[in-house]
Amino acid sequence: MNPAQELFGDQQDDDHQQNYIHIRNQQRNGRKSLTIIQGLPKQFSSKKILKHFKKEFNCNGSITEDPEFGKVIMIQGDKRKLVGDFLVHEGIAEKDFVKASL
Repeated sequence: MNPAQELFGDQQDDDHQQNYIHIRNQQRNGRKSLTIIQGLPKQFSSKKILKHFKKEFNCNGSITEDPEFGKVIMIQGDKRKLVGDFLVHEGIAEKDFVKASL
């Protein structure tokens, strides 16, 4: 079993189709911004990943359900590079499938 599957996994589904994970920055007012992560594989728990982001990056965040994109994680601040590096390092996604708009 994949180590990332043990830490952040919900289901025991190993035969999944690899989709792109999009990491975007949305500018709010002034210097404030949100980092939006969408397209995470369904076998990983969004709640556990968000909990790790909040602890690791010292920020707040939430999970919203989008009819088109599924579960979307939003965290405060511009954390695109950190999130992309985390997803690749933990084995949640391959580097080629992480699209971070920098």
